[in-house]
Amino acid sequence: MAGHRTALRVTRHFAEAVGCGWSGGLPLGGGGAIAGRSLDDPSGPALHVAKSLELTALAPSKGKVIPDEAIEAMAKAPFPDLLYRLLGDLGWRVQAYQHGLPQRALVSRPLEDQ
Repeated sequence: MAGHRTALRVTRHFAEAVGCGWSGGLPLGGGGAIAGRSLDDPSGPALHVAKSLELTALAPSKGKVIPDEAIEAMAKAPFPDLLYRLLGDLGWRVQAYQHGLPQRALVSRPLEDQ
């Protein structure tokens, strides 16, 4: 979870440097797991997103910052990191197969020798 804190800190510093107000940010953990899911009736991996948005909804309009509880809820990955990476890797391999690419193409580095 340290990565999301760094990203938010960088974004906050940028906003301050260009003279914009900063109310906070919502780092989405495990975004690929909720792609295409409706937040109207959230379930499973989308629950943490819906909870975070509900906690956040009115804060900026009232001049308040996004609550820490909302930030932590959004950053929470819906699956353990290892499982998320394994499923993501499997997804890439399936797509390569479906498009007729050899598996070795996923790790090739064609620009490395240039």
